Amino acid sequence: MLGVVMRIAHRMGIHSESACVKRTAFEAEMRRRLWWSLKLFDTRIGEMADYNTVALAPAWECRIPLT
Repeated sequence: MLGVVMRIAHRMGIHSESACVKRTAFEAEMRRRLWWSLKLFDTRIGEMADYNTVALAPAWECRIPLT
């Protein structure tokens, strides 16, 4: 199910910083927070399932959200 959510987020452009330029500062920050939440959750689920990942170049360009 998480894979489907990641694909939907990717298709919506949440992973792309260039898509955030068209948004308000608040909405851009919320999109960054959503992307990184999904990304970290996906990574954690992979760790719990003892899934070995391959270190490839990231397919996203989203900055880390502000604190």
